[in-house]
Amino acid sequence: MPNKLLIKANFCDLRNVKEETLAAYDVIEVRANVVVLNDRAKELIARYPVTLKCDLATDNPNIALRSVNGVAEVTPCDVPEADTVLTVNGELKIASGSAEVLARYLQITVNGQVYCPRSLSGKLGNVAVNGQIITWPDGAVQLKNTAVLDSTFALRAKPALYWAARCVVMLDPALDVAALAKQGVRFDTPRAILAQSLATQAAPLFEDDTDLEIVPDGTAYLKDDAELTAALIRRKGNKLYVDGRLTLTAESAALLPQLEYCKVTGTALVPAAQEKAFSASCVQAEKVQTVRGRLLQGQGRVQVDYWMLEAPDGADPGTGTGTDCRKADAVGMRHGTVHRRTKRCCAAGSQRCGRYLRRQRQAH
Repeated sequence: MPNKLLIKANFCDLRNVKEETLAAYDVIEVRANVVVLNDRAKELIARYPVTLKCDLATDNPNIALRSVNGVAEVTPCDVPEADTVLTVNGELKIASGSAEVLARYLQITVNGQVYCPRSLSGKLGNVAVNGQIITWPDGAVQLKNTAVLDSTFALRAKPALYWAARCVVMLDPALDVAALAKQGVRFDTPRAILAQSLATQAAPLFEDDTDLEIVPDGTAYLKDDAELTAALIRRKGNKLYVDGRLTLTAESAALLPQLEYCKVTGTALVPAAQEKAFSASCVQAEKVQTVRGRLLQGQGRVQVDYWMLEAPDGADPGTGTGTDCRKADAVGMRHGTVHRRTKRCCAAGSQRCGRYLRRQRQAH
């Protein structure tokens, strides 16, 4: 087994490294944003099995380190100290006119996304990005990444180019698209979702490379993952655009025929018992995944016990039927109180069964 040394740090100073230290290891790996070296350290590292994985190797020890978790901004007014190294875990937003400020940074490392004007996309030589670079048109008004426009948008609209990084949604029948066109509003975005009645007037407002998607009037847009339940249909109606994942529940089989339109951009999770009903429905999904057994999601912690493993699909795993109690007896577990009217184990009894099983395992 090789004797290995792994160093992980934001800043690693190797100027005073000793040769005895390097000789004591078979493999040495340094992972850091900034590594400080001198001629002596470079000579020693060349003689030993040392691997440097860094964004910047320098002989300047007087470096100002700055780290941001979340959103960091580079603006013309935010002038950094000399020889500043910036590390961003999240998003870096570079404002227009920030070329000189950007050049003052010795190094910028971004683990996430970089947003910058298109005019600065060729001036990111000192920016290392472990993620995605998203450029926006210079002078454009920035909307949310997914911009859902309603009737109030026209009240504040300006004769300008509006940019959304991901998508623009126009489904509100009260949105006055003609007024937007008259005011000189334009949109730059990769994708647009338009209601059928608004499409004719809205389409000319978008750039030629925008992917336009026309949906029926009355469609409700759901930005995140959703479950097909009666409550969802009551709130949003029977025309749905799910921009994420759709999960079918035990009650979904009776709800599928009620849908008039349903588009799913992500994966549709369909119980095996509802495959035929789903295939006969109007749901259009990017990907369909059949789920067998119980689907556990959205839970930070799950306790797996006898009752969960024995419960039939859709049953409450916290209780057991009379049949499950007899199975418990067969494997030597002491089940709790059995309610003779309901033929179910109480929750306390189910917990006692779990404790008994754990004691039995520990004994063996």
